[in-house]
Amino acid sequence: MKSKLCWIPFIPLTLAAVLVKVLQMFSIGFAPDDAAASYVSVGAVLLMFVINIIFTALDKKTSPVYILNKNIPAAVFAVLAAAMITSKSALTLILALQNKDCTMFTVFLTVFGMLTAICLIIIGLAHLQGKNFLPRMGILFLSMPIWGGLVLISEFLSNRILSIYYVNPVKLFCFAFTMIFLFKLGMLISTVNGKNPVKAMFLYGLPLAALGITIGVCSIVSIIQSGLDYSENVSAFAFLSLALYIISVNAEITKKCYTKDEQLLKYDLDDFDEEQRVYGAYQDNTVYTPDEQTGDYDYDYSSASGEAESYVTASDDNYTEDYDYDYGNSKETEDLVVAPDVEVEDDAIYVEKDKVETFEEQVVESNKEVSNPQKEVEQSDEDKQKIDKMIEDINS
Repeated sequence: MKSKLCWIPFIPLTLAAVLVKVLQMFSIGFAPDDAAASYVSVGAVLLMFVINIIFTALDKKTSPVYILNKNIPAAVFAVLAAAMITSKSALTLILALQNKDCTMFTVFLTVFGMLTAICLIIIGLAHLQGKNFLPRMGILFLSMPIWGGLVLISEFLSNRILSIYYVNPVKLFCFAFTMIFLFKLGMLISTVNGKNPVKAMFLYGLPLAALGITIGVCSIVSIIQSGLDYSENVSAFAFLSLALYIISVNAEITKKCYTKDEQLLKYDLDDFDEEQRVYGAYQDNTVYTPDEQTGDYDYDYSSASGEAESYVTASDDNYTEDYDYDYGNSKETEDLVVAPDVEVEDDAIYVEKDKVETFEEQVVESNKEVSNPQKEVEQSDEDKQKIDKMIEDINS
C-alpha cells in the first residue's frame, strides 16, 4: 500500500515550511513583510502534494473502506478543533453585528461553522467509541466542506482590495485543502460509496496538516512577540488542532487499514426482516461458525458449503435479545455479526469481499423471503382442517 509512503515527504517538507515562516518572523533571511517566505512555504507543501499524488496513484491495493478503532488523541483534537471553530464563528457574527455589517453571507458562515463544530464533535465520539456511523450521517457531514468553501470565499473577499503582494497564500491553500479534506473525512466516517477516501486522508490530509502546523506555530510566535489577538489566534489554533487530528487519524490508518482483497462490505440492518435480522433468523439462514460453538457463537450457515468461517460475532450492548430454536422463547445474548478480527459496534453487518456473493444469496435475499416455519405448519393444519370439513360436507 504505497499511500503510506506519503509520510516520507511529510516530515522534512513540513519542517521546511515551518522553519521558513519562523525565520521570516524573526527577520532572519527574510524581511518581516517579504511575501517570498510565504510562497516558499506553500511551494514546499505543494511539492509534498505532488509527491503524494504519485504515491496514491500507484497504490492499487488500499481499500476505500476503513473501520474505525478507538483513538483517544484523534477524539481530543477533533473536539478542540470544534471548540475553536465554534468560538471563531460566534465571534465573526458578534463583530459583524457590532459593526452593523451583518450580511446573509456572514450568517451562513456562522451557521455552517456551528454545524461543522457539531460534526467534529460527532466524529470525536466516533473515534472515542471506535465506531463508524451509518451512511445517513453523510448528509450532515456535507456541512463541513460547505463551511470550508465559505471560509475560502470569505478570505478572497477580505483580500479583494489588497495587492497580491500582501495576500497570505498559506491561508488560502489551507482553506482550499480544508474544504476537500473535510468532504473526504465525512465519507470515511459514514462509510459512503465514493472514490477512495482512505487514500485521500494521505493525499489531502498531510498537506493540510503541514499548512495547519505552519499557521499554528506562526500564531504562537506572534503571541510571544506581540501578545494575544484572539480573533486571529483562535482561527490559527483551530487549524493547528485539525492538523494534529489529521496526524492522529493517519497514524491509525497507516497501522490498521485493509487492502482491497481484505475489503469489508457493509450491509445496513434495514436489509433484513425485522424479526429475522441477525438474531431470530431461522434454521438454514442463521449464521454461525462451522464448529457450532456455544455462548459467543450462536449462528449457523450450514448451506454455505464451507463459507461459514467468514462470519463471526462481536459484543454489542445494543442487542440483548435473541431467539432460540423454539421460535419465541427468548434468551439473553450480546451478539452482532461482523467480519473476522474486526472490533466494531455498528448497526451493520460487515462481510469480506470474496464472500459477498454467497452472503447476499444465502442470507440477505433469503431472509427477505423466508417465513416462520411454525406459522407455515399452523397454516398447513388450518388448510387440512378446511379440506376435511369440505369433504365431510360433501359426504353428508
